[in-house]
Amino acid sequence: DNTGRLGVKVVDEEERARFLPVRLVRASSEGAWIDGLPARVRLITVGAGFVKDGDRVRAVPEPAAAGTPAA
Repeated sequence: DNTGRLGVKVVDEEERARFLPVRLVRASSEGAWIDGLPARVRLITVGAGFVKDGDRVRAVPEPAAAGTPAA
């Protein structure tokens, strides 16, 4: 965020973008592992940089990967 906190953007129950701070557990060339999110979230993976906290969004779910339970 603007203050330097590490976080992700998610879609809340009211279809609004929300910033959630996270803690970096580990990072490698394969990706980053974070802590601090609720058990279930709708993570914004494309376009997070274009929305501000509280903006109304229209989430488009990605198809579940093979072997992954559907939400």
